Amino acid sequence: MNASDAAGPVPAAATVEPVGLSSAEAARRLARDGANEWVVTPGSSVLRSLAALLREPLFMLLFAAAGLYLMLGDRIEALALVASVAVAAAITLFQNVRTERVLIALRNLSSPRAAVMRDGALLRIAGREVVEGDCLLVREGDRIAADALIVDADNLKVDESLLTGESVAVDRFANAALQAGTLVVAGQARAAVSATGPRTQFGKIGATLMKLTDASTPLQRDTARLARGFGLAGGMLSVALVLIYGALHGDWVNALLRGLTLAMAILPEEFPLVITVFLALGAWRLARHQVLTRRPGAIEALGAATVLCVDKTGTLTQNRMRVAQAAAAEDSDAARFALQHAVAAACETDSFEPMDQACLQWVAAQGAPSPAPAALRRRYPLRPDRLIVGIARSAGASHWQLAVKGAPEHVLALCALPPDQRDAAFAQVQRWAEDGQRVLAVASAQGDAAPPDDLAQAGLVYRGLIGFADPLRDEVPQAVAECRRAGIRLLVITGDYASTAGAIARQAGIAEVPRVVLGSELDAWSDDELIARLRGIDAVARATPLTKLRIVQTLQRSGAVVAMTGDGVNDAPALRAAHIGVAMGQRGSDVAREAASLVLLQDDFGSLVQAVRQGRRVFANLRQALLYVLAVHVPVVALSLLPMLLGAPQLLMPIHVMFLEFVIDPACSLAFEAERDSDATMASPPRRPDEHVLGRPHFAEAARQGLVALAASLVTLAFATRTGADPGQMRAAVFATIVAMNLALILHDKRTGGRWLARLTAPNPVLWAVVGITLLALALVLSVPALRGVFHFELPPKPLIAVAAASVLGASILLEWLPLPALSRQTRSAAQ
Repeated sequence: MNASDAAGPVPAAATVEPVGLSSAEAARRLARDGANEWVVTPGSSVLRSLAALLREPLFMLLFAAAGLYLMLGDRIEALALVASVAVAAAITLFQNVRTERVLIALRNLSSPRAAVMRDGALLRIAGREVVEGDCLLVREGDRIAADALIVDADNLKVDESLLTGESVAVDRFANAALQAGTLVVAGQARAAVSATGPRTQFGKIGATLMKLTDASTPLQRDTARLARGFGLAGGMLSVALVLIYGALHGDWVNALLRGLTLAMAILPEEFPLVITVFLALGAWRLARHQVLTRRPGAIEALGAATVLCVDKTGTLTQNRMRVAQAAAAEDSDAARFALQHAVAAACETDSFEPMDQACLQWVAAQGAPSPAPAALRRRYPLRPDRLIVGIARSAGASHWQLAVKGAPEHVLALCALPPDQRDAAFAQVQRWAEDGQRVLAVASAQGDAAPPDDLAQAGLVYRGLIGFADPLRDEVPQAVAECRRAGIRLLVITGDYASTAGAIARQAGIAEVPRVVLGSELDAWSDDELIARLRGIDAVARATPLTKLRIVQTLQRSGAVVAMTGDGVNDAPALRAAHIGVAMGQRGSDVAREAASLVLLQDDFGSLVQAVRQGRRVFANLRQALLYVLAVHVPVVALSLLPMLLGAPQLLMPIHVMFLEFVIDPACSLAFEAERDSDATMASPPRRPDEHVLGRPHFAEAARQGLVALAASLVTLAFATRTGADPGQMRAAVFATIVAMNLALILHDKRTGGRWLARLTAPNPVLWAVVGITLLALALVLSVPALRGVFHFELPPKPLIAVAAASVLGASILLEWLPLPALSRQTRSAAQ
């Protein structure tokens, strides 16, 4: 008997227990069947990564150099190069595996959510935790997590185009099948899960997803162009060197070795590694701040964001709704009783919606008797032109009741009220809204016939107002102040009453006297008027999803880089249109999550501001890493060429370049990535969205740093030549100078800490590990006779060592103050 037999058959849809599975049974089935993942992401394949690594140009050049040394009979040199390849491969594989594990963890976080009944309670869990037999509840905006059979459905429409290609949503009723991966576009249903993971229809074809890769980002394309340019130039220069040296000296094998060394020195193979590591670890760091990155381009765009369009509920506020006040239409027990019953009837009994939950808790606290059981027959959903939700129920064919709640102006417009009572109701709404409360009006009707499609014909009777308190999050004022300091404008866009929106904007510190406009008023403006007037607006109230979309597009046309928050199905177009779409992870729909580039797992505005900070940090650190890469290649390239031009002995050989790569790769990819925020991160205006990661000032600064490092090496070389040092001593002294200047450049290009002493004491354990390991390796190479032989070194005399140290110290001073200090300060400021 197999495991599935032991577990018994999956419950039929019509007989599924409404309480769902127990937690213990769900855990047992999860262990039996595995996670509900359509495509299981494989673990890191060392062989696959190694094969890709050995195809890299640098490693191909190293193998070619090792082959040439074997031809020359120098087995020790050849073995040393092969050993260096092994060490470099181990370091790079470690970085690749770490990056891949980060990406897998982030991919698992981004799986859809699912609402299930467990132990009689309604829970929202990760889609990968759904098991066969779960009682699954789906509603508009949900991506169905597993194959299931419908128990009961209410106006359910499902978009199955992902599987069938049919773009028209289909109706689904009780006992019909739901398929994993499809989308609920209307209504809701309760269903029993019949298959999970690879056993679903989607899972059977999900293997094709393994072939899909994310499109490259502008940053990746930018650095790829740089790498191609340097690679092409290096290749042409290396070929020219081989031809010239071979023609002049007739030593073609030595010419090839010199050409290979030059190619290795020029080739900027660090660029793609740096980008991959920075984007992956940047996404990982954002996840630690409860921000999930779904598209790598968002990390780049964050540093350039100029406008944050934020929702109020759950983003600026705690989304912990409670009914703070209630006012019945009349001052009588009967009127208060009618209000309580209308409030209860207008809510979904199993809703996740915070306002519904607050309403039901308030009604229960009043101690009013429960109304007679009535079956839900129809819903009246929210519409852009009617900010009302309604529910029609009936206890039989002869008795119907309708209850609605929504924006006071819309509800009151449907009720026949005397002018004085209407004015009194609006005055009450205004007073509560000015206190920051969200106010809803409630109305109801009943009769012996089904309510009409048009609520204006339903004979609704006004029952009263309920005011909800949703306190501002504690961290919001500080986060808002940080955004304003960073030159980022905040715009509150909410469906709330205008006074409520203004009160929250004032409490958050967005403006002392917020300028609020209604969405309906904004919709009436022309595009040109909207562009001109948006600059003076702090909050948009009664905004519909279409209003959000228009605001985003208008801000973009005016040159802004826009981040926008949203949570509903109808928000998806605006989230997709924004440069940085931000979905709410807790109350947001799966459609909103899929349309967004970032997901706030805690619906927390503070985490969004942290994401902006991290985005700026990633870009600034990346810029410094690439600047460092360019700078350190200058002395290596020059010292690969100069000996041939001057007729001097070869100073740098392939193994020397390989040793330098041990410094460059970890330093630029891990040490620079680990740089912490500087005080200037959020104290400067956003960068331009079209700004290249390395512009002319950065190339000039890289050239300045590289020439200073080269000057230190040439001073050492000149003294060694003048004092008659042999080639081995000269080579060792110059090499030690280059390595020391690499470390000096690392410390110089640190963003944090200010001047020398502050940068030396600024915390960065990864960077100091790189420095320590490099100095230890250099000391071993110079002090161990066998290693000196492999590197073709002789121990330099003490005067030469002193001159090398002095040249490094002098060059470090020049890096800080001379020459072109203005350019250096400008570049460092731009980087921060």
